[in-house]
Amino acid sequence: MNTGPSRTSVWAREGTTHRPAGRTAERRTRQLSFLIAAALAYTSMPAMVSLVQNGRQYDLANSTSSVVLTAFAEGMRTPLAVVLIGVCIVIVLQNAAQSAHQRAGRLLLVIGALAAMVIMDVLISGSFNDAALLLILIAITVWTMGLASPDLRILGVVAGIVSVGSLVLALFWPAAWQQNDEKGFLGEDVLAGAFSQMNVLGIALAVLLPFALLLRTRTMRWTVMVASVLTLFLAASRTSLIAAGISVLVMLVLRVQKQAVARTATIWMAAGAVIVMVILLPLITDDRGAFTSRGAIWINTRGFAAESWATGHGLETFRFGGPLYQVTHMPAAHAHNLFLHYVAMMGLLGLVTLVVLVLPAVRAAANASSTRIAFAGSVTAMLGLGIAEVPLRVETFDGPAWATWLVWFCLLFVALDDRGVHADAWSARSQSSQRAGKDVGD
Repeated sequence: MNTGPSRTSVWAREGTTHRPAGRTAERRTRQLSFLIAAALAYTSMPAMVSLVQNGRQYDLANSTSSVVLTAFAEGMRTPLAVVLIGVCIVIVLQNAAQSAHQRAGRLLLVIGALAAMVIMDVLISGSFNDAALLLILIAITVWTMGLASPDLRILGVVAGIVSVGSLVLALFWPAAWQQNDEKGFLGEDVLAGAFSQMNVLGIALAVLLPFALLLRTRTMRWTVMVASVLTLFLAASRTSLIAAGISVLVMLVLRVQKQAVARTATIWMAAGAVIVMVILLPLITDDRGAFTSRGAIWINTRGFAAESWATGHGLETFRFGGPLYQVTHMPAAHAHNLFLHYVAMMGLLGLVTLVVLVLPAVRAAANASSTRIAFAGSVTAMLGLGIAEVPLRVETFDGPAWATWLVWFCLLFVALDDRGVHADAWSARSQSSQRAGKDVGD
């Protein structure tokens, strides 16, 4: 007779039956929390400090409505980088003994692809890009944690902190609002919260929102989801809203499906459909004003990429005053499309890197059992962002990178040996229905 899980089955209950005993769930969550905090501080704290000091003053010469950094905020960059690197090194050292027993296939592929891009960039432009090396360090750090699916619940908590915090700031802090009369749904202002602009807030929430399903109580799940959706609406980041819409649609379809085979097929088909959109849309768009002038960026970028389709133009392609700007005289911080961005920079190697980054994450979402819906939601949200944004930029680690890259590395390296005890809310309910139907049939 089954009397429930015993004390000795703690690893099975946490979905980590093959995990070394030296890394408890509490320790993994703590390490991931520190890494998220350090990455968020590095990418966003200078802008936050500048907002407090001078309000929202726009640096229109360098980026759409980004914040002008004060001298004090500029001086924070190096110390914050040291803190982030230090956090990574400490975590790697703490996990060194146990991580030696982990499978490293995906990690080696990621390291190889990113390192190859750095080397290619040196050969093409003669410059050395340290942002890609930081990504390699962060990837190694996440891998050494030996994360289990339930550990990613912290990402749902972060979604709640960001969304609720932004809404609170919107009520009491004028600098939380960004002037943008073209995009605002309720007037001339859009919500950016404590971030440099609304797209940073929107992109981060779009990829974090699905993890709200991992939260323990229905009240927490609904609070985070409603707050996140409301924040996305007020931020009026069109691409983020579209990506979140795709994500929610996929999760709803998976919610009503009962068979594991059908769910797996749905995830692969949904991801495939979005990938096709990412590739085709910028190639067939001929209207320069389409998608809030992204059409012009796509047309310029694809023509420029065609001139060196095999090797690309280097990681500095989209730098202000860089190779693309010298030809088109149109400032663009990135290609506003994941496919074009990588191809323009690295040509065929860029395509290989995208395959290395994307396919294993889709496979992880498809193969997860108790967390399949949450994982699939985040994967399709990230791919949806790739239609008109570049959520995974290799050449720089700023803006929403603290959320996008950390989420992606978590999906790439998470262990999927969970047993459904800590399932996301919708997957668990569907699994229970499936098991009940099986028991009746037997």
